[in-house]
Amino acid sequence: RTLTAKTVELVQLDRPHHVSFRLIRGPVADGRETYELRAVGGQTELTYRGHLEADLWGLGSRWLDGVAVRWEAAVLATLERVRRESESGETAPPH
Repeated sequence: RTLTAKTVELVQLDRPHHVSFRLIRGPVADGRETYELRAVGGQTELTYRGHLEADLWGLGSRWLDGVAVRWEAAVLATLERVRRESESGETAPPH
């Protein structure tokens, strides 16, 4: 049996410097991500920050441990793809 979770996120965009996501409904008590872009010596620096919290004390903490591993892997894979595409100047088709 597979469980499906639906989420609702609030997105804040301050082009071209900042984008953030805040989970307002979903399986985690608090989920936030922030991407900051700034010019540094003719290049663009990207800073990522993410935060997850879960309810249900020990049970939520154990569940979150598994979710966090997959979440971090997905973020790292996405950031690596962004790095490769930005350095090559090409855009890959979406997955």
